[in-house]
Amino acid sequence: MQFLDSSNHLDMPLFDTSELYNCLRHLVEIDKDWFPASTANTPGQLYMRLAHISTDPIMGVKSAWKTRIFAMMSPTKLQTKALAVKCSDGVNKNWPLGHG
Repeated sequence: MQFLDSSNHLDMPLFDTSELYNCLRHLVEIDKDWFPASTANTPGQLYMRLAHISTDPIMGVKSAWKTRIFAMMSPTKLQTKALAVKCSDGVNKNWPLGHG
């Protein structure tokens, strides 16, 4: 799981990926009534963004020992309109090793 690899790379406490997956499944089951109804013409989609943050009481340059994982969900209808993409040469979005 890439989320676990990112947490490990940032020296955050590691977690059980199957337990996280079960928690996310349970969250989706609880909030399923908030999702728009899907039809043949307008399928629904769910965007979910996970975050792993430090909740240490002291800021500093050290490894986190208290952290929190949370999910932000956004249920939407699938939009089928044209997409314009702009490309640039010589521009890096991420710092080396994938830090955004």
